[in-house]
Amino acid sequence: MIDITQFQSLGLPFHSIILLVLYFIIGIYAIFTAILYYHWNEYASYKKVTTYTLGLYFTTTLPLLIIMTILAFTIN
Repeated sequence: MIDITQFQSLGLPFHSIILLVLYFIIGIYAIFTAILYYHWNEYASYKKVTTYTLGLYFTTTLPLLIIMTILAFTIN
């Protein structure tokens, strides 16, 4: 089990570390989404499948990011 008091010795509150991790994950998500979008638009052969795949991707990942953000801002 991780002892949360260990992070206090770094000079950063635990809440700030959680927010930094959240921002890092959102940045990686944005980069991955841009690459996925480019590849699906350039190399996909069926436009209907491309639209369905991108729609499914956003409807499953955006709620997860929203939940992560809410949890990150409620942790004290």
